[in-house]
Amino acid sequence: MFVLRVIGLRISAKLRLEYLKALFRLPISVLDTLPSGQASNTITTTANTLQMGISDKLGQLIQSQSMLFAAIIISFKFSWALSLVTSSVLLFMGIAYGYVVPNVLRLTKDVMFADEKAASIAGEVLGSIRMIVACGAQDRIAKRYNGWVEESRRRGLLISPFMGANFAPIYFSIYASMALCFWFGFKLYRENHIDSVGTVSKISMHIVTTGSCSPLFQKIFY
Repeated sequence: MFVLRVIGLRISAKLRLEYLKALFRLPISVLDTLPSGQASNTITTTANTLQMGISDKLGQLIQSQSMLFAAIIISFKFSWALSLVTSSVLLFMGIAYGYVVPNVLRLTKDVMFADEKAASIAGEVLGSIRMIVACGAQDRIAKRYNGWVEESRRRGLLISPFMGANFAPIYFSIYASMALCFWFGFKLYRENHIDSVGTVSKISMHIVTTGSCSPLFQKIFY
C-alpha cells in the first residue's frame, strides 16, 4: 500500500506537469476558445482520479482478488460440489455490478460536466468582475451560475438509487448464498457425500469471504 501510494503521487504529479507543458505549447487562438477554469478543473479531476485509482483502488483490487482465490481453493479442498453451488454468488454479483456500476459512471460524468460549466462561469466572472459590475450583469451571471449548480445537484440526486443498489447486492448475496450453502450442505451430508457437518460451516466462511471481496467487482467495473 505504501509503494502504491508513492507511485500514485508521482504519476499524478508527472501528469499535471506534462498537461501544463502541453497546454503552454498550444496556440493562443486555441487557448482563447477554452472556457475559463476548464483546463484547471480537468487536470485536477483527472489527476485526483488517477491518484486515487492507483493508491487506493489498485491495492484493494489486489487484496480482494488474492483473498477470493485463496477462499475458493480452500473451499474446493473440502467439498467441490458444495463449493461449486455456493460459488453462484460470484455470478450474481458480477451481473449486479455489471448493471449498476456503468450507470453510476455515466451519471457521475454528467455531474462532472455540469461542475465544469459552473467552474468556467465562475472563472470568467472573477477574471472580469469590474466589467460585469459596471454593466450591471450580476443578476444574469448569477442566474447562469445557479442554473448549472442546480443542474449538478439534480444529476447528483439521480445517482442515489444506483449507489443504494451498489451496496444492496453485497448483503443479499451473502445471506442468500449462506442459506443455499446450509440447505445443500445438509443434503449432501444426509446422502453421505460429506463426512462431517463442520465442512458446511467451513464452506459458509468461504461465502462470507466472497462477500467481503465485493470491492473486487466494483474495482473491475470502475
